[in-house]
Amino acid sequence: MGPNRSYTIESLDTGLRLMQLFLAHDTLTVSEAAELLSVGRSTAHRVLSTLEGRGFAIRDFSGRGYSAGPELVRLGRPAGFGPAVRERLAVVLEDAVLRTGETVQCTALSGDRVIVTDGRESPGR
Repeated sequence: MGPNRSYTIESLDTGLRLMQLFLAHDTLTVSEAAELLSVGRSTAHRVLSTLEGRGFAIRDFSGRGYSAGPELVRLGRPAGFGPAVRERLAVVLEDAVLRTGETVQCTALSGDRVIVTDGRESPGR
């Protein structure tokens, strides 16, 4: 039996569906989001702005597109990736950056997707 649509909060549902779009799209413009969600551009813009304000979406360098923000990425971290594991991993990541001078990332396989769980930028960036 599917979810009872009479208990659905439409605005929340639209926001959740928009976050799901980031699974298949690296970036989305307001127009693309509106079309994919079958909502008006103003609705898509308000939802993206709300997600951006909470860190679930970020604007790209052009300011026209949006991509998954750090809070959305954090939600996708695998279970068991708590503060103690992140603290131990931080030492390894920082050592790898110092030794190689390169950007390093820690990833996890989740189904058929690779999720970046943590990382450090190279000093040259």
